[in-house]
Amino acid sequence: MLLMAVQHKCASGDFHGAHALAARAAATHADSAPAADLHGTLCLQLGNLSEAVPSLERAMRRMPTNWRVATNLAS
Repeated sequence: MLLMAVQHKCASGDFHGAHALAARAAATHADSAPAADLHGTLCLQLGNLSEAVPSLERAMRRMPTNWRVATNLAS
């Protein structure tokens, strides 16, 4: 449910609001790779590398063959 709300906020251009929801989703669903990936991607978008890297690393551990996560983590 939170991930859909994050996507809606992104679609409307509210990246700061999306980040707040994504952070909540990643914290609430710590075992969710999509939540960690989305949170990390939004952190990158907002220039917050220190917050992006741990989320993307968490997503990469759960989805080791996902090229999008690997690319985001490499950037």
